[in-house]
Amino acid sequence: MIDNYYEVEQLVYNYVNKVVVLISHWDQSKNSQNNYEEICKKFQNEYPTLNNLIFYSERSSKAELANLIYGCVSNMEKDKLEIKDEQFFLKFNVYQMKTKLKVSYNEYQRKAILLSKEYTELILSVQCQSVEDKDEVIHMTIVYFKDEMEALLNEFRAKHGLDMVELDYYVFVVKLEKENVKICYDFVERAVPLMSYNLFDNKDPRNLIKRCPYCQLIWFKTEGYDGTTTCGNSDFKSNSINKKVFWKYKMRRKGGKLQWEKTPIEKETPEQKLEETLKDQNAASSKRVGCGKQF
Repeated sequence: MIDNYYEVEQLVYNYVNKVVVLISHWDQSKNSQNNYEEICKKFQNEYPTLNNLIFYSERSSKAELANLIYGCVSNMEKDKLEIKDEQFFLKFNVYQMKTKLKVSYNEYQRKAILLSKEYTELILSVQCQSVEDKDEVIHMTIVYFKDEMEALLNEFRAKHGLDMVELDYYVFVVKLEKENVKICYDFVERAVPLMSYNLFDNKDPRNLIKRCPYCQLIWFKTEGYDGTTTCGNSDFKSNSINKKVFWKYKMRRKGGKLQWEKTPIEKETPEQKLEETLKDQNAASSKRVGCGKQF
């Protein structure tokens, strides 16, 4: 923010004698005389032509403060401030864009911290009748948390994408994406130890069988495992998963509080299942099944 201020200040630094500096909270000074001399000396060294310093506190009269400011301004010699349109647009517009970016970035961080806290409290409070249920809930929570963090990042991109391009803030975008990944990684590090198995152990057979939390199709991983599975496979022979009862785990907010739910998956006719599968596939080819989402 200080750097941004200096960019605007460049246009008015030749008019320091027109500036009135207000120094507040003067009543909190433990040694007002020494502080007064130090401040005056500091300004004298940095800005020799700046002579208008006003010290005030909460106990100061507002009317008296206004009169002091008016007295400083009215005693100044009339001058004309000349700023070209190009300079004004470049400096002040850039300043405004950077200020908005800063405000939105702080809001992004605030929301990210709240989300991380909310989801962490949820996984620590999970109580299930079976170990398998607890594993499913925690795994689902990881998926939902990543989705919410990605939505938060996309919201920032949508709001400031053009500004970041205009400012050549590509490094800032990369920094934001890395920060998002780190927040997700830190959450996973907290969640995985609560499961009965290591989600990142590619030797554990449970990591080779994955159920998509979106369309509920089940996949067998035949090679590699990096913590992310894409729902979709060529020439899948069966569209039905209803040979036995499956459960669907959902995350939702009730009264502002994050909660998980476990509900049985209703049996569908082959025609209904095929229609739903094709709807989830979107851009996938007609020979593919699966919704194409990552989990």
